[in-house]
Amino acid sequence: KVVPLSSTAPSSVLNNEALLTKHHKKAFDRNIYTFNVEDEVQGSAILRHSISQFLFRQGFVCEPEKIHINAGRKEGLFVALVATQSLGGSIAVESPTSFFFQTVLQKLCREIIEIPMQEDYEQELRLLDSAYEELRFSTYLVNPNYNDPTGRVLTEQDKLALLNWAEKRSVTLIEYDRAELYFGTDRPKSLAQLSCVYPSVKVISMYDFFDTVSSRVCLGYSIGTNTNEALLNAKLTTTEEPNLHTQNLVSSLMTSGDYDKLLVKFRRQLYKNYLSTLKILKQNLPPDIQFSMVHGGPCLWFYMPGRSSIELWDVLIKQGVAIAPGSMFSFEQKYESYFRLTFALPWNSQLNLALIKVTQAASELTYQARDSHYK
Repeated sequence: KVVPLSSTAPSSVLNNEALLTKHHKKAFDRNIYTFNVEDEVQGSAILRHSISQFLFRQGFVCEPEKIHINAGRKEGLFVALVATQSLGGSIAVESPTSFFFQTVLQKLCREIIEIPMQEDYEQELRLLDSAYEELRFSTYLVNPNYNDPTGRVLTEQDKLALLNWAEKRSVTLIEYDRAELYFGTDRPKSLAQLSCVYPSVKVISMYDFFDTVSSRVCLGYSIGTNTNEALLNAKLTTTEEPNLHTQNLVSSLMTSGDYDKLLVKFRRQLYKNYLSTLKILKQNLPPDIQFSMVHGGPCLWFYMPGRSSIELWDVLIKQGVAIAPGSMFSFEQKYESYFRLTFALPWNSQLNLALIKVTQAASELTYQARDSHYK
């Protein structure tokens, strides 16, 4: 059995079976098949209202009319691509970028333009603008809160700068927001939440209950900022209404207050996993191997100078451990000396041992590279 340190399913840090079973029973509607000429393609009005109230408690005023329920991340991204007329066209993405993004974009977009991340975000925006001047794309896909795989969170100033740029260039931003994965006391703001500063900027923000509730709950939602009609038209023409019972279940979870309580427990356990992982890494990793310190999210991004992470994968898979090589996060197969691993799995002795195996294998490869350099 392979320990999947290559995967990211943050909600798996908790066993929510009993809670979900309770709301599964509570949300059961005997009239669910009552004939209705008009399906709620935008999603259950009750659920959209529950989400609107949830966002309001976080300081984000978002009317239910701007919320569109979808059947998970892939459908959310597909609808966003349709709404921005990016199917079969070009799209820009920050790089490295989520493997989940890649599996969708490679099949649906003709041209994918990678914008490499920079330590200085002003420099990154200059690269973005240079690419725009040359290629004239109209859509930019970003993961500003807890980027997968790097864990980066853009500062509020950087997010505002991106929104300002997008408004001036008439580029629509598609945002995958994972802000619920924060460790501390303050939830990072999304681009959608900050977009009120720039009244004509176009943003589509995607959110997912896969991260916080369960990997078995294929449900999420999108928020349209100056893109509401385009989103609604895309849903009407390309998707069916998401499973109604799943919508009722999540609505029951949110209106009861159990979702807020779940998030507190979830973040506490996620942070506990992170601290336990840090302890293992600090005890066993040589200083040559660098990794990102994060304030949320499910994963860590490592740099292993002089060695290929494919080599590391080959060594570890024979020991029953899977990592994600860095080349998985680039359409151009970059980042060969990088790799990602997750700490967002149920914490047990197998996970603990798998992390130790990673440090031992990475250390051995690094020592081999150092020795060959001095020969």
